Amino acid sequence: MSELTETIRQELKDKETRYIYDDDLLNTYIATQIKTLREQRGWTQQRLAEEAGMKQTRISVLEDVNYSSWTAKVLRRLAQAFDLRLTIKFEEFNSFFKDFEGVKPELLARRSFNDDPAFKDTPKPAKQGKPTVTKAVQTGLHVIETENPRASQLDFPFAQRARFDVIAGTGTGQADIKPGEQTSGTLALSQPQMALVAAGGK
Repeated sequence: MSELTETIRQELKDKETRYIYDDDLLNTYIATQIKTLREQRGWTQQRLAEEAGMKQTRISVLEDVNYSSWTAKVLRRLAQAFDLRLTIKFEEFNSFFKDFEGVKPELLARRSFNDDPAFKDTPKPAKQGKPTVTKAVQTGLHVIETENPRASQLDFPFAQRARFDVIAGTGTGQADIKPGEQTSGTLALSQPQMALVAAGGK
């Protein structure tokens, strides 16, 4: 704990003194953050005044750390102008030190809603094609059709087949599966196009 912090800690033990400290800190915090948010957006006082439906002289006063007549209604208008949420809550006095240390432009900047990463929609990954058996004949040949948006692994059902041929786009390929009691196989598609998979044999 720094010497200054210890001095403040001792002085806050006096009720009248701690509310003087608290009022000064609150006024400084609000004025400094209003200016920080405005400059963060590259706005002039006139621009902020227009966004909040106020006069420029009013903004100038609100950015004065010695001004203490602001109201929740005024702060709400500024919050909407900055596209931020306004919070008003009661705190224990031990939070005074954190707020005191936090009156710095780099700590008071806040992103508008449209710049908040929490509300950025993450592109959904392309769905992997699921094979469907479109034709089956008595010989046991299955024609499996799938639309795969990219090269990937494709799983498909069949019963103890020994080999399958692949037609994917303009290329063709061939692969063998391990014999045994397995009931499914995996094919690595090399082209992100419609694939016709013929699984057959015994």
